[in-house]
Amino acid sequence: MNFQNKETLYHYFHSVIDTEVNEQIKALEKDIERLKYETQVSIENDLKDEQLNTLKLAEAEMNRSYHLRLAAYQRELDVKIMKKRNESIQVLFSRLSAYLKEYITTRAYQTWIETALKSIDLSTIVKIHIDPKDAYLKEKFQTFKALELKEGLIGGAVLFEASGKKIFDISFKNRLFEAEDWFYSHVEWQTSGESHE
Repeated sequence: MNFQNKETLYHYFHSVIDTEVNEQIKALEKDIERLKYETQVSIENDLKDEQLNTLKLAEAEMNRSYHLRLAAYQRELDVKIMKKRNESIQVLFSRLSAYLKEYITTRAYQTWIETALKSIDLSTIVKIHIDPKDAYLKEKFQTFKALELKEGLIGGAVLFEASGKKIFDISFKNRLFEAEDWFYSHVEWQTSGESHE
């Protein structure tokens, strides 16, 4: 090639430079495309990670909220159950009290009280409490000097010795309290949060 001619030389350098520039442009375009792709993939991965983290946080919050609502509902249910139990127990013992009030008017009660009194040395007794509605014991102890009528004993008696200490409580009120204590300590009703001793 003859490079004497400036125009030929110019065309030659121009074509070499254009070729080199075109190759660099193509290489840059490839790099740009690769970088765009890598950036897009990186952004998409970051978005996916951010979405996953957001979803995990939302899921954790939903679980926490669910468990809080569930615990509140369970507490509310436990309170309702305990209230219903207490109502049922009160009805049970009210019925038992009513039955005992009827029982003190029967011949069976008279037999029971006589048997109970046989085990006590009445000569040591200085004071007796009986329920004013207990007609049998009122009549039996009408001559006893220290007879006191005490409301609420339901039936039976509380007998005191000379020292003033209670020595024998055969009142139905006492037996009802004992039955209630026994019931509460032996009942098998339990819910979460309640302990059975």
